[in-house]
Amino acid sequence: MLLVAACGGARCAAVRRLHDPAADPVDRCGHLLRAAVRRRPDAVLLSTACLGPCHLGSVAAVGWARARARGGRLDWLSRPVLLTMLDRPERAIAASGWITAGAPDAHTLPALLTRPDVA
Repeated sequence: MLLVAACGGARCAAVRRLHDPAADPVDRCGHLLRAAVRRRPDAVLLSTACLGPCHLGSVAAVGWARARARGGRLDWLSRPVLLTMLDRPERAIAASGWITAGAPDAHTLPALLTRPDVA
């Protein structure tokens, strides 16, 4: 399955609200990620604890994963692609399109998402 692990940490939530004051405060993943995962067959969206790179804005990890039969654990099958600054509308739109069409192939990642310094 395609796993989209969206950071649900306090800083990611705060920067999402900063760039979209109308955002639902309980929406820990973002409406664009949620919509993209809904459109993508065999995709799962999870809100996680802090993923760590807080200096890169709101982040999500995207990659192939499998569920263990026992314990409800998900394991990455390969290194996931880290998407950064998803609090920025243009980056969230690009990520949503990539998740729908090309993820997790890093070679199809839109140029806007390959540079963490582009806002």
